[in-house]
Amino acid sequence: MTFDLETLKVIVEIAAAVISSIVAMLGVVWRWSRWLASEFEKRDAARVEELRQRDLALAAETVRAKVAEEEVRRSIEAHKLFAAEHFATEEGVAKAIEPIIKALDKMTDRLDRVLSDYSASRPVPPRARG
Repeated sequence: MTFDLETLKVIVEIAAAVISSIVAMLGVVWRWSRWLASEFEKRDAARVEELRQRDLALAAETVRAKVAEEEVRRSIEAHKLFAAEHFATEEGVAKAIEPIIKALDKMTDRLDRVLSDYSASRPVPPRARG
């Protein structure tokens, strides 16, 4: 098969057009892939910043929680001290009541003696039968 000059020229022009089209399409694909990669980088950078902000907020909350926990601990300790100083314990109440109980026992004994002395000195009236 032999080609004349005109046929070869047409074949070369067609080949050049096909190669140009392929190069142009590859350029478009390459440019689109670069754009897509930059969008992913932007998204990743935004996500990294979001995670960094979240970690900072979490660290700040942790510090606030520890401060609040320490404040509650100090408040409880202060209340325990106040309660120990101002509220009665079972042992303290028992010690405080002991002299009162002894005094009541003495008073009961005296009252028993007075009543027995009174009843011994007083004659019993006869009962009326009915």
